[in-house]
Amino acid sequence: MVEFEYHSPGHIIFGAGSISQIPELVKDYPSKVLLLTGKDRLRFGDIEEMLKQLRFHVTLINMVAEPTDATLKDCINVARQREIDWVIAVGGGSVIDAGKVLAALIPNPGNILDYVEIIGAGKKLEKKPLPYIAVPTTAGTGAEVTKNAVIRSANKQIKVSMRDVKLIPRIVIVDPKMTMSMPPEVTANTGMDALTQLLEAYTTPMSNQFTNMLCREGLSLVSQSFLKTYDDGLNIKARSDMSLAALYSGLALANAKLGAVHGIAGPLGGMFSIPHGAACAALLPHVIRKNVDILQHDGNREFLCKFDDAAGILCDGGIGKLQAWLESIGDHMKIKSLGQYGVGPTDIRLIAMKASHSSSMKGNPVELTIQQIEEVIYNAI
Repeated sequence: MVEFEYHSPGHIIFGAGSISQIPELVKDYPSKVLLLTGKDRLRFGDIEEMLKQLRFHVTLINMVAEPTDATLKDCINVARQREIDWVIAVGGGSVIDAGKVLAALIPNPGNILDYVEIIGAGKKLEKKPLPYIAVPTTAGTGAEVTKNAVIRSANKQIKVSMRDVKLIPRIVIVDPKMTMSMPPEVTANTGMDALTQLLEAYTTPMSNQFTNMLCREGLSLVSQSFLKTYDDGLNIKARSDMSLAALYSGLALANAKLGAVHGIAGPLGGMFSIPHGAACAALLPHVIRKNVDILQHDGNREFLCKFDDAAGILCDGGIGKLQAWLESIGDHMKIKSLGQYGVGPTDIRLIAMKASHSSSMKGNPVELTIQQIEEVIYNAI
């Protein structure tokens, strides 16, 4: 029996219409709240009005674009000046991660670079973050239950993580109704992110019995409902399944590790205007093919069996069928290649070099050389 630790939010609420519980959850909270939302403010007007009716002093920040370290620095300064007491974020993964950063750094000294990995000092938080409620509006990243926040550095052209178990939100509300307005392209990209996280967390050497259970159940939900959400965004059963799969993927990656898809997607997102889920979708079949080829060459039955098991859950077949299934899903959902986002052959070397230093690469089931990473990127273009 493998020993492991498990971290998760103190309170997870799941279900259609569950945002109606916000008034009861926050009735005893202090008066000054920071509300973070995505760029479409009208989608979140009900929550803003709900907080105002409860007599909270609401500071609203719309994240109109993926937040950078510079953007977040400005937000922290505003929040400190207004003496914010707690934070609620309603949006996709970038908004949820921004909420983690703000809740953590408003009460803590220093700046973002003191706490991020790779380009910063990677310090742990000294003080407890402000109370933080996360409400996802997409079914993909699972950011609402993870202990890291992904931040884009505009100057360094890379995405890096701030990582600390204290970043995990205090309360998480997963209301599948909040995902029903996602257009098909966003549904596809975010769903591919959840699928990638489930596959990578399941096949990493850092997995354990608990994360394996979450991944297998999440993969089953994806198999049943991913295509349904793309074809019919108003199917609340399918939306609920994918919201739960995304939640499981976040809980799994927070307590295991990811792999080469995310290792490459980080630098891509820093260098190009490409949604994270879209990068994962373009890379996933090619990373799996590379991993499986190496595992078969090395005769590594342990991880080959895991890929076989995942294939059986997703498409009732073996590894070969899994690769074909991923490609057919991509064709059906009109997944774009990296080349369609402007990635070209001359970019491959730099992306691969940056990816080789990513913490996610340490979770891949095989160690990839720079040349092998380059081959994956080339095939995804």
